[in-house]
Amino acid sequence: MNKPLISIIVPVYNSQTYLSACLDSILAQTYSCYQIIIVNDCSSDNSIDIIENYKKKSKNVILINHDQNQGIGGARNTGLKVAEGDYITYIDSDDEVSSNYCEELINLIGSADI
Repeated sequence: MNKPLISIIVPVYNSQTYLSACLDSILAQTYSCYQIIIVNDCSSDNSIDIIENYKKKSKNVILINHDQNQGIGGARNTGLKVAEGDYITYIDSDDEVSSNYCEELINLIGSADI
């Protein structure tokens, strides 16, 4: 049985201070079936350089660059359009998640009374 794919959408706007910690926490997941969709919303700092480095590190990273700033909602919607996951979650670029974040999401979904 195939594991469900989780699409993790990360909107980014001038997040260079926190972005590496955020992406490190996502890449440290104990659940391995995920994609990271990073939407760069016209950052003017070094966020794009950080993202490019992470894109080289992991085949799970997808980068989308906005031509015009659309705000966090617009960035999330852009990510949603390309998400291929069975499930979708959003993580803000200044947040960090525990290493079992995705695994816990799948466990909670599996135990839900639907």
